[in-house]
Amino acid sequence: MKSEGFAVEADNAGGCIATGYQTEAGNWNRGAYLVGLDAVGNVLWEKQYLKEIANGAVGYNLLKTNDNYYLLYASTHSGYTDDNPHLIKMNVQGDTLWSQTGYYRYFGWNTFPRSVDNQNRVLFSGAASPDANQAILIRTTPSGVFRAPNLFLPWNEQINVGLETHLVLQGPYIHKYRKFRYQVATDANFDAIVIDNNAVYNDSLYISGLQGNTAYYWRVQGFGADENGSPWSQVFHFTTGNFTEVPSVAEISDAHVQVFPNPVYQTAAFEYYLPNSGTVHIALYDMNGHLVAVPLLQHRKEGGKHYTIFDVAALPVGAYQAVLYIDDTAVAQTSLLRR
Repeated sequence: MKSEGFAVEADNAGGCIATGYQTEAGNWNRGAYLVGLDAVGNVLWEKQYLKEIANGAVGYNLLKTNDNYYLLYASTHSGYTDDNPHLIKMNVQGDTLWSQTGYYRYFGWNTFPRSVDNQNRVLFSGAASPDANQAILIRTTPSGVFRAPNLFLPWNEQINVGLETHLVLQGPYIHKYRKFRYQVATDANFDAIVIDNNAVYNDSLYISGLQGNTAYYWRVQGFGADENGSPWSQVFHFTTGNFTEVPSVAEISDAHVQVFPNPVYQTAAFEYYLPNSGTVHIALYDMNGHLVAVPLLQHRKEGGKHYTIFDVAALPVGAYQAVLYIDDTAVAQTSLLRR
């Protein structure tokens, strides 16, 4: 048997709780190990957490909260790499009250919870992984949610959005939220709110009744196991069009976009040519001018010929227009027939 301790936190009776890992003889599938000790070091209880996940886990840190509970920070492991971080709230006997999982790209091996504020929010700091040269600072909600939701579509500063559309979230945290609150307003301060829905249980919200040629702002708040919400997301801004036709295309020499095969049943290859470097995206519109898909989202590309692949199987059978944008200006388009 092998054991290693990483953190200890005192309890209110003169004892302490310690964490680390412990392996059993002939079995390296270790779990995050916790042990409760009395004032003279006698073992009161022992527990392992997350042992069933990946190849085991390690308990790296413990923090005591203002309501006299404890927060265990642990990481699961696969081979020699750290996987997702876990934050577990427990009582002095090690019984779990709730647990939350973070995302490995935002946590390096030296990213740890540093403090708990008077609202029981946890502050993490350290170096991001896999880019360990990037510092990171994360504050959770009282229920351990690590961050605000990520907004996806309509993307920030998008123009010619339909008068009915979907507000879409993305990112690995999405499934960790129990529900979301979406707000849409006509001003950046959200004084003129037109949509406020606090009971959305999906990562997208269908909205309709928007006004043409109007600027809108949207943001989202996520909720974990309890009613304590995450911070608000960043604010995205989009502008609707009038949608009597597909957005007009500027005349830029040599810029073009083509689709193969055409008609297409499932997988479409978009070939596009850029006369100069720029930030590129490709949007698909139906014949009413409504945005239905984004095969390529804001990639910086050098001048020349490029390709991108997109699955159109989810689109209804019909005709569409693929529009190529360079630096948010529509520069080329082509027809696509979905069979």
